[in-house]
Amino acid sequence: MNEIKRVLIHIRWPLQSFTLLGFLFGVVVSRANLSLDLILGFVAWFFLCAGIVIFNSYYDKDVNPVAGLENPPTATFSMLIGAWMLKLSGFIIALFLNKIFLLAYVTAVVLSVLYSHKNFRFKSNGYIAVIFNFISGAMTFVVASSFSLTNTAILFLGSITAGFFLAAIYLMMQVHQKEEDKTRGYTSIMILYGKKITLVSAICLMIITAVLSSITLILSGLHPLYFLIIVIYFVAILFISYVWSNKREESVSDFKTMNKLTISLSYTANLILITVYIFDILLKI
Repeated sequence: MNEIKRVLIHIRWPLQSFTLLGFLFGVVVSRANLSLDLILGFVAWFFLCAGIVIFNSYYDKDVNPVAGLENPPTATFSMLIGAWMLKLSGFIIALFLNKIFLLAYVTAVVLSVLYSHKNFRFKSNGYIAVIFNFISGAMTFVVASSFSLTNTAILFLGSITAGFFLAAIYLMMQVHQKEEDKTRGYTSIMILYGKKITLVSAICLMIITAVLSSITLILSGLHPLYFLIIVIYFVAILFISYVWSNKREESVSDFKTMNKLTISLSYTANLILITVYIFDILLKI
């Protein structure tokens, strides 16, 4: 039971809200109808993302606070088993879904091994790590959109929007880990350029995300009111991020700021998208 609890804790539940967020964005923009396949698709992708986080935590063996987890339990072999069980469970479900979903699932599993495994450890390079997180965000949008007929423009814009958003969040999550990354010999963006440049880069990516998400929502035919909500949402993000970037670098304070900011970003956006999706379904009836 202790090992099961350890695995469940290392899923880092606040982080999984970003899985829901990316999936919801894809569902809302593609205006996919609620169906059993769609629900199974989310469950499978959730299993995958949870497995990826646990797999990464097993090889990171963090002892200090990490995004979504202030006091990580000691990493043990049970986490590796749990990670692969979750990935396998999601894969079995994916076998019964569409081909795009299955292909994306297999690709994500391979990328997760390259990203985290001790023999590859692509995450040790800051630039590659940002690219991997961009791809992860884009793929989440694509798999969600695979359950509906989505035109090429929306698919392209939506996927890169989700990619830029997750890349920005990733940069924010690296700010407090400077010392750990130095110890491991990583060349993260934070180590290479410091807090100010890292957060300014995240802000720039958020600005791109705001513009692209607005265009994507308009192209999808949703009510103009949603555009206003998106503008307010991103203005708040940019303001808070700017204030944070001007504060003195301090790992404990930066961790608390990052945790509050990223979790509130995710939960708020999820609430907005769930509301939009419900209203969109009601309007179709």
